[in-house]
Amino acid sequence: MDKLAKQIQALADFVNRTPALRVVYAALCRTRSSTPPMPYVGLVFQAIGEYREVVVAGRQTRLPHGHISIMSSQQGSYTSTPVEDTGFWVVTVNVGTDPAFAALARHPQLLTAPVVRREALTALYATVAERYLQTGGIAQLRLKAAILELMTFALEEVSGAGAARLAPPFVEAAESHMRSHLTEAQLTVGNIAQAAHVSVRHLDRLFRKWRGMSPMQYLRDLRLRRARALLESSGLRVSEIAREVGFEDPLHFSRVFRVAMGCSPLAHRKTTLNPPDHN
Repeated sequence: MDKLAKQIQALADFVNRTPALRVVYAALCRTRSSTPPMPYVGLVFQAIGEYREVVVAGRQTRLPHGHISIMSSQQGSYTSTPVEDTGFWVVTVNVGTDPAFAALARHPQLLTAPVVRREALTALYATVAERYLQTGGIAQLRLKAAILELMTFALEEVSGAGAARLAPPFVEAAESHMRSHLTEAQLTVGNIAQAAHVSVRHLDRLFRKWRGMSPMQYLRDLRLRRARALLESSGLRVSEIAREVGFEDPLHFSRVFRVAMGCSPLAHRKTTLNPPDHN
């Protein structure tokens, strides 16, 4: 399972098994946010614009438009003042000292994944935010049910299950070609369109409609996801991983990875190995 999917699953499991759930915040955030070190973990969806400066535990990254992520505040976090119309939905839960989040507390990071069914996800966040403001009676149960529905939906999106149900055959064919030719550095949108039996222009329209990005942006995300998995699960050198995911130049791969993930490939590997805490 992908690292981000594991984090969402852990948060969903915590919500499900916690009788007195402590939801800290549930709303659409449209301004600068700042959280001191607290045992908070949030499910975040960048619905409007993009936050280009997000700092988690002193490490700068970004929240791309249309992406979902888990944000940990256990070592503090903040976003810069937006310079344009922007906003993200967030549901933040106090996880206390639950051992399921010990590794995330030691090595906070902001992993993101694109969302296909954005309007449906926005509606689920809005439901959670509405129930967060309700009090009395069965309000807590209604809130918990809404959060679990949201997290189930988020897991489907991150795992690709939600997207697969919607994708037309041309998109599926293009994605299949990308995955089977991921090591090819010279893979072009023309090659992909030809494999999917559509024009380049039509393929671009299909991907922007169903994936929220161009075919080449989607290919880049596939490459980076594969690279992330190899960094986390293999002993391959960075240069070897770069070639495995279609980058001829390891330095260019490292630059692209840093821009997308907010850290270098080596730093990502170090923080995801989750060494035991001897303190």
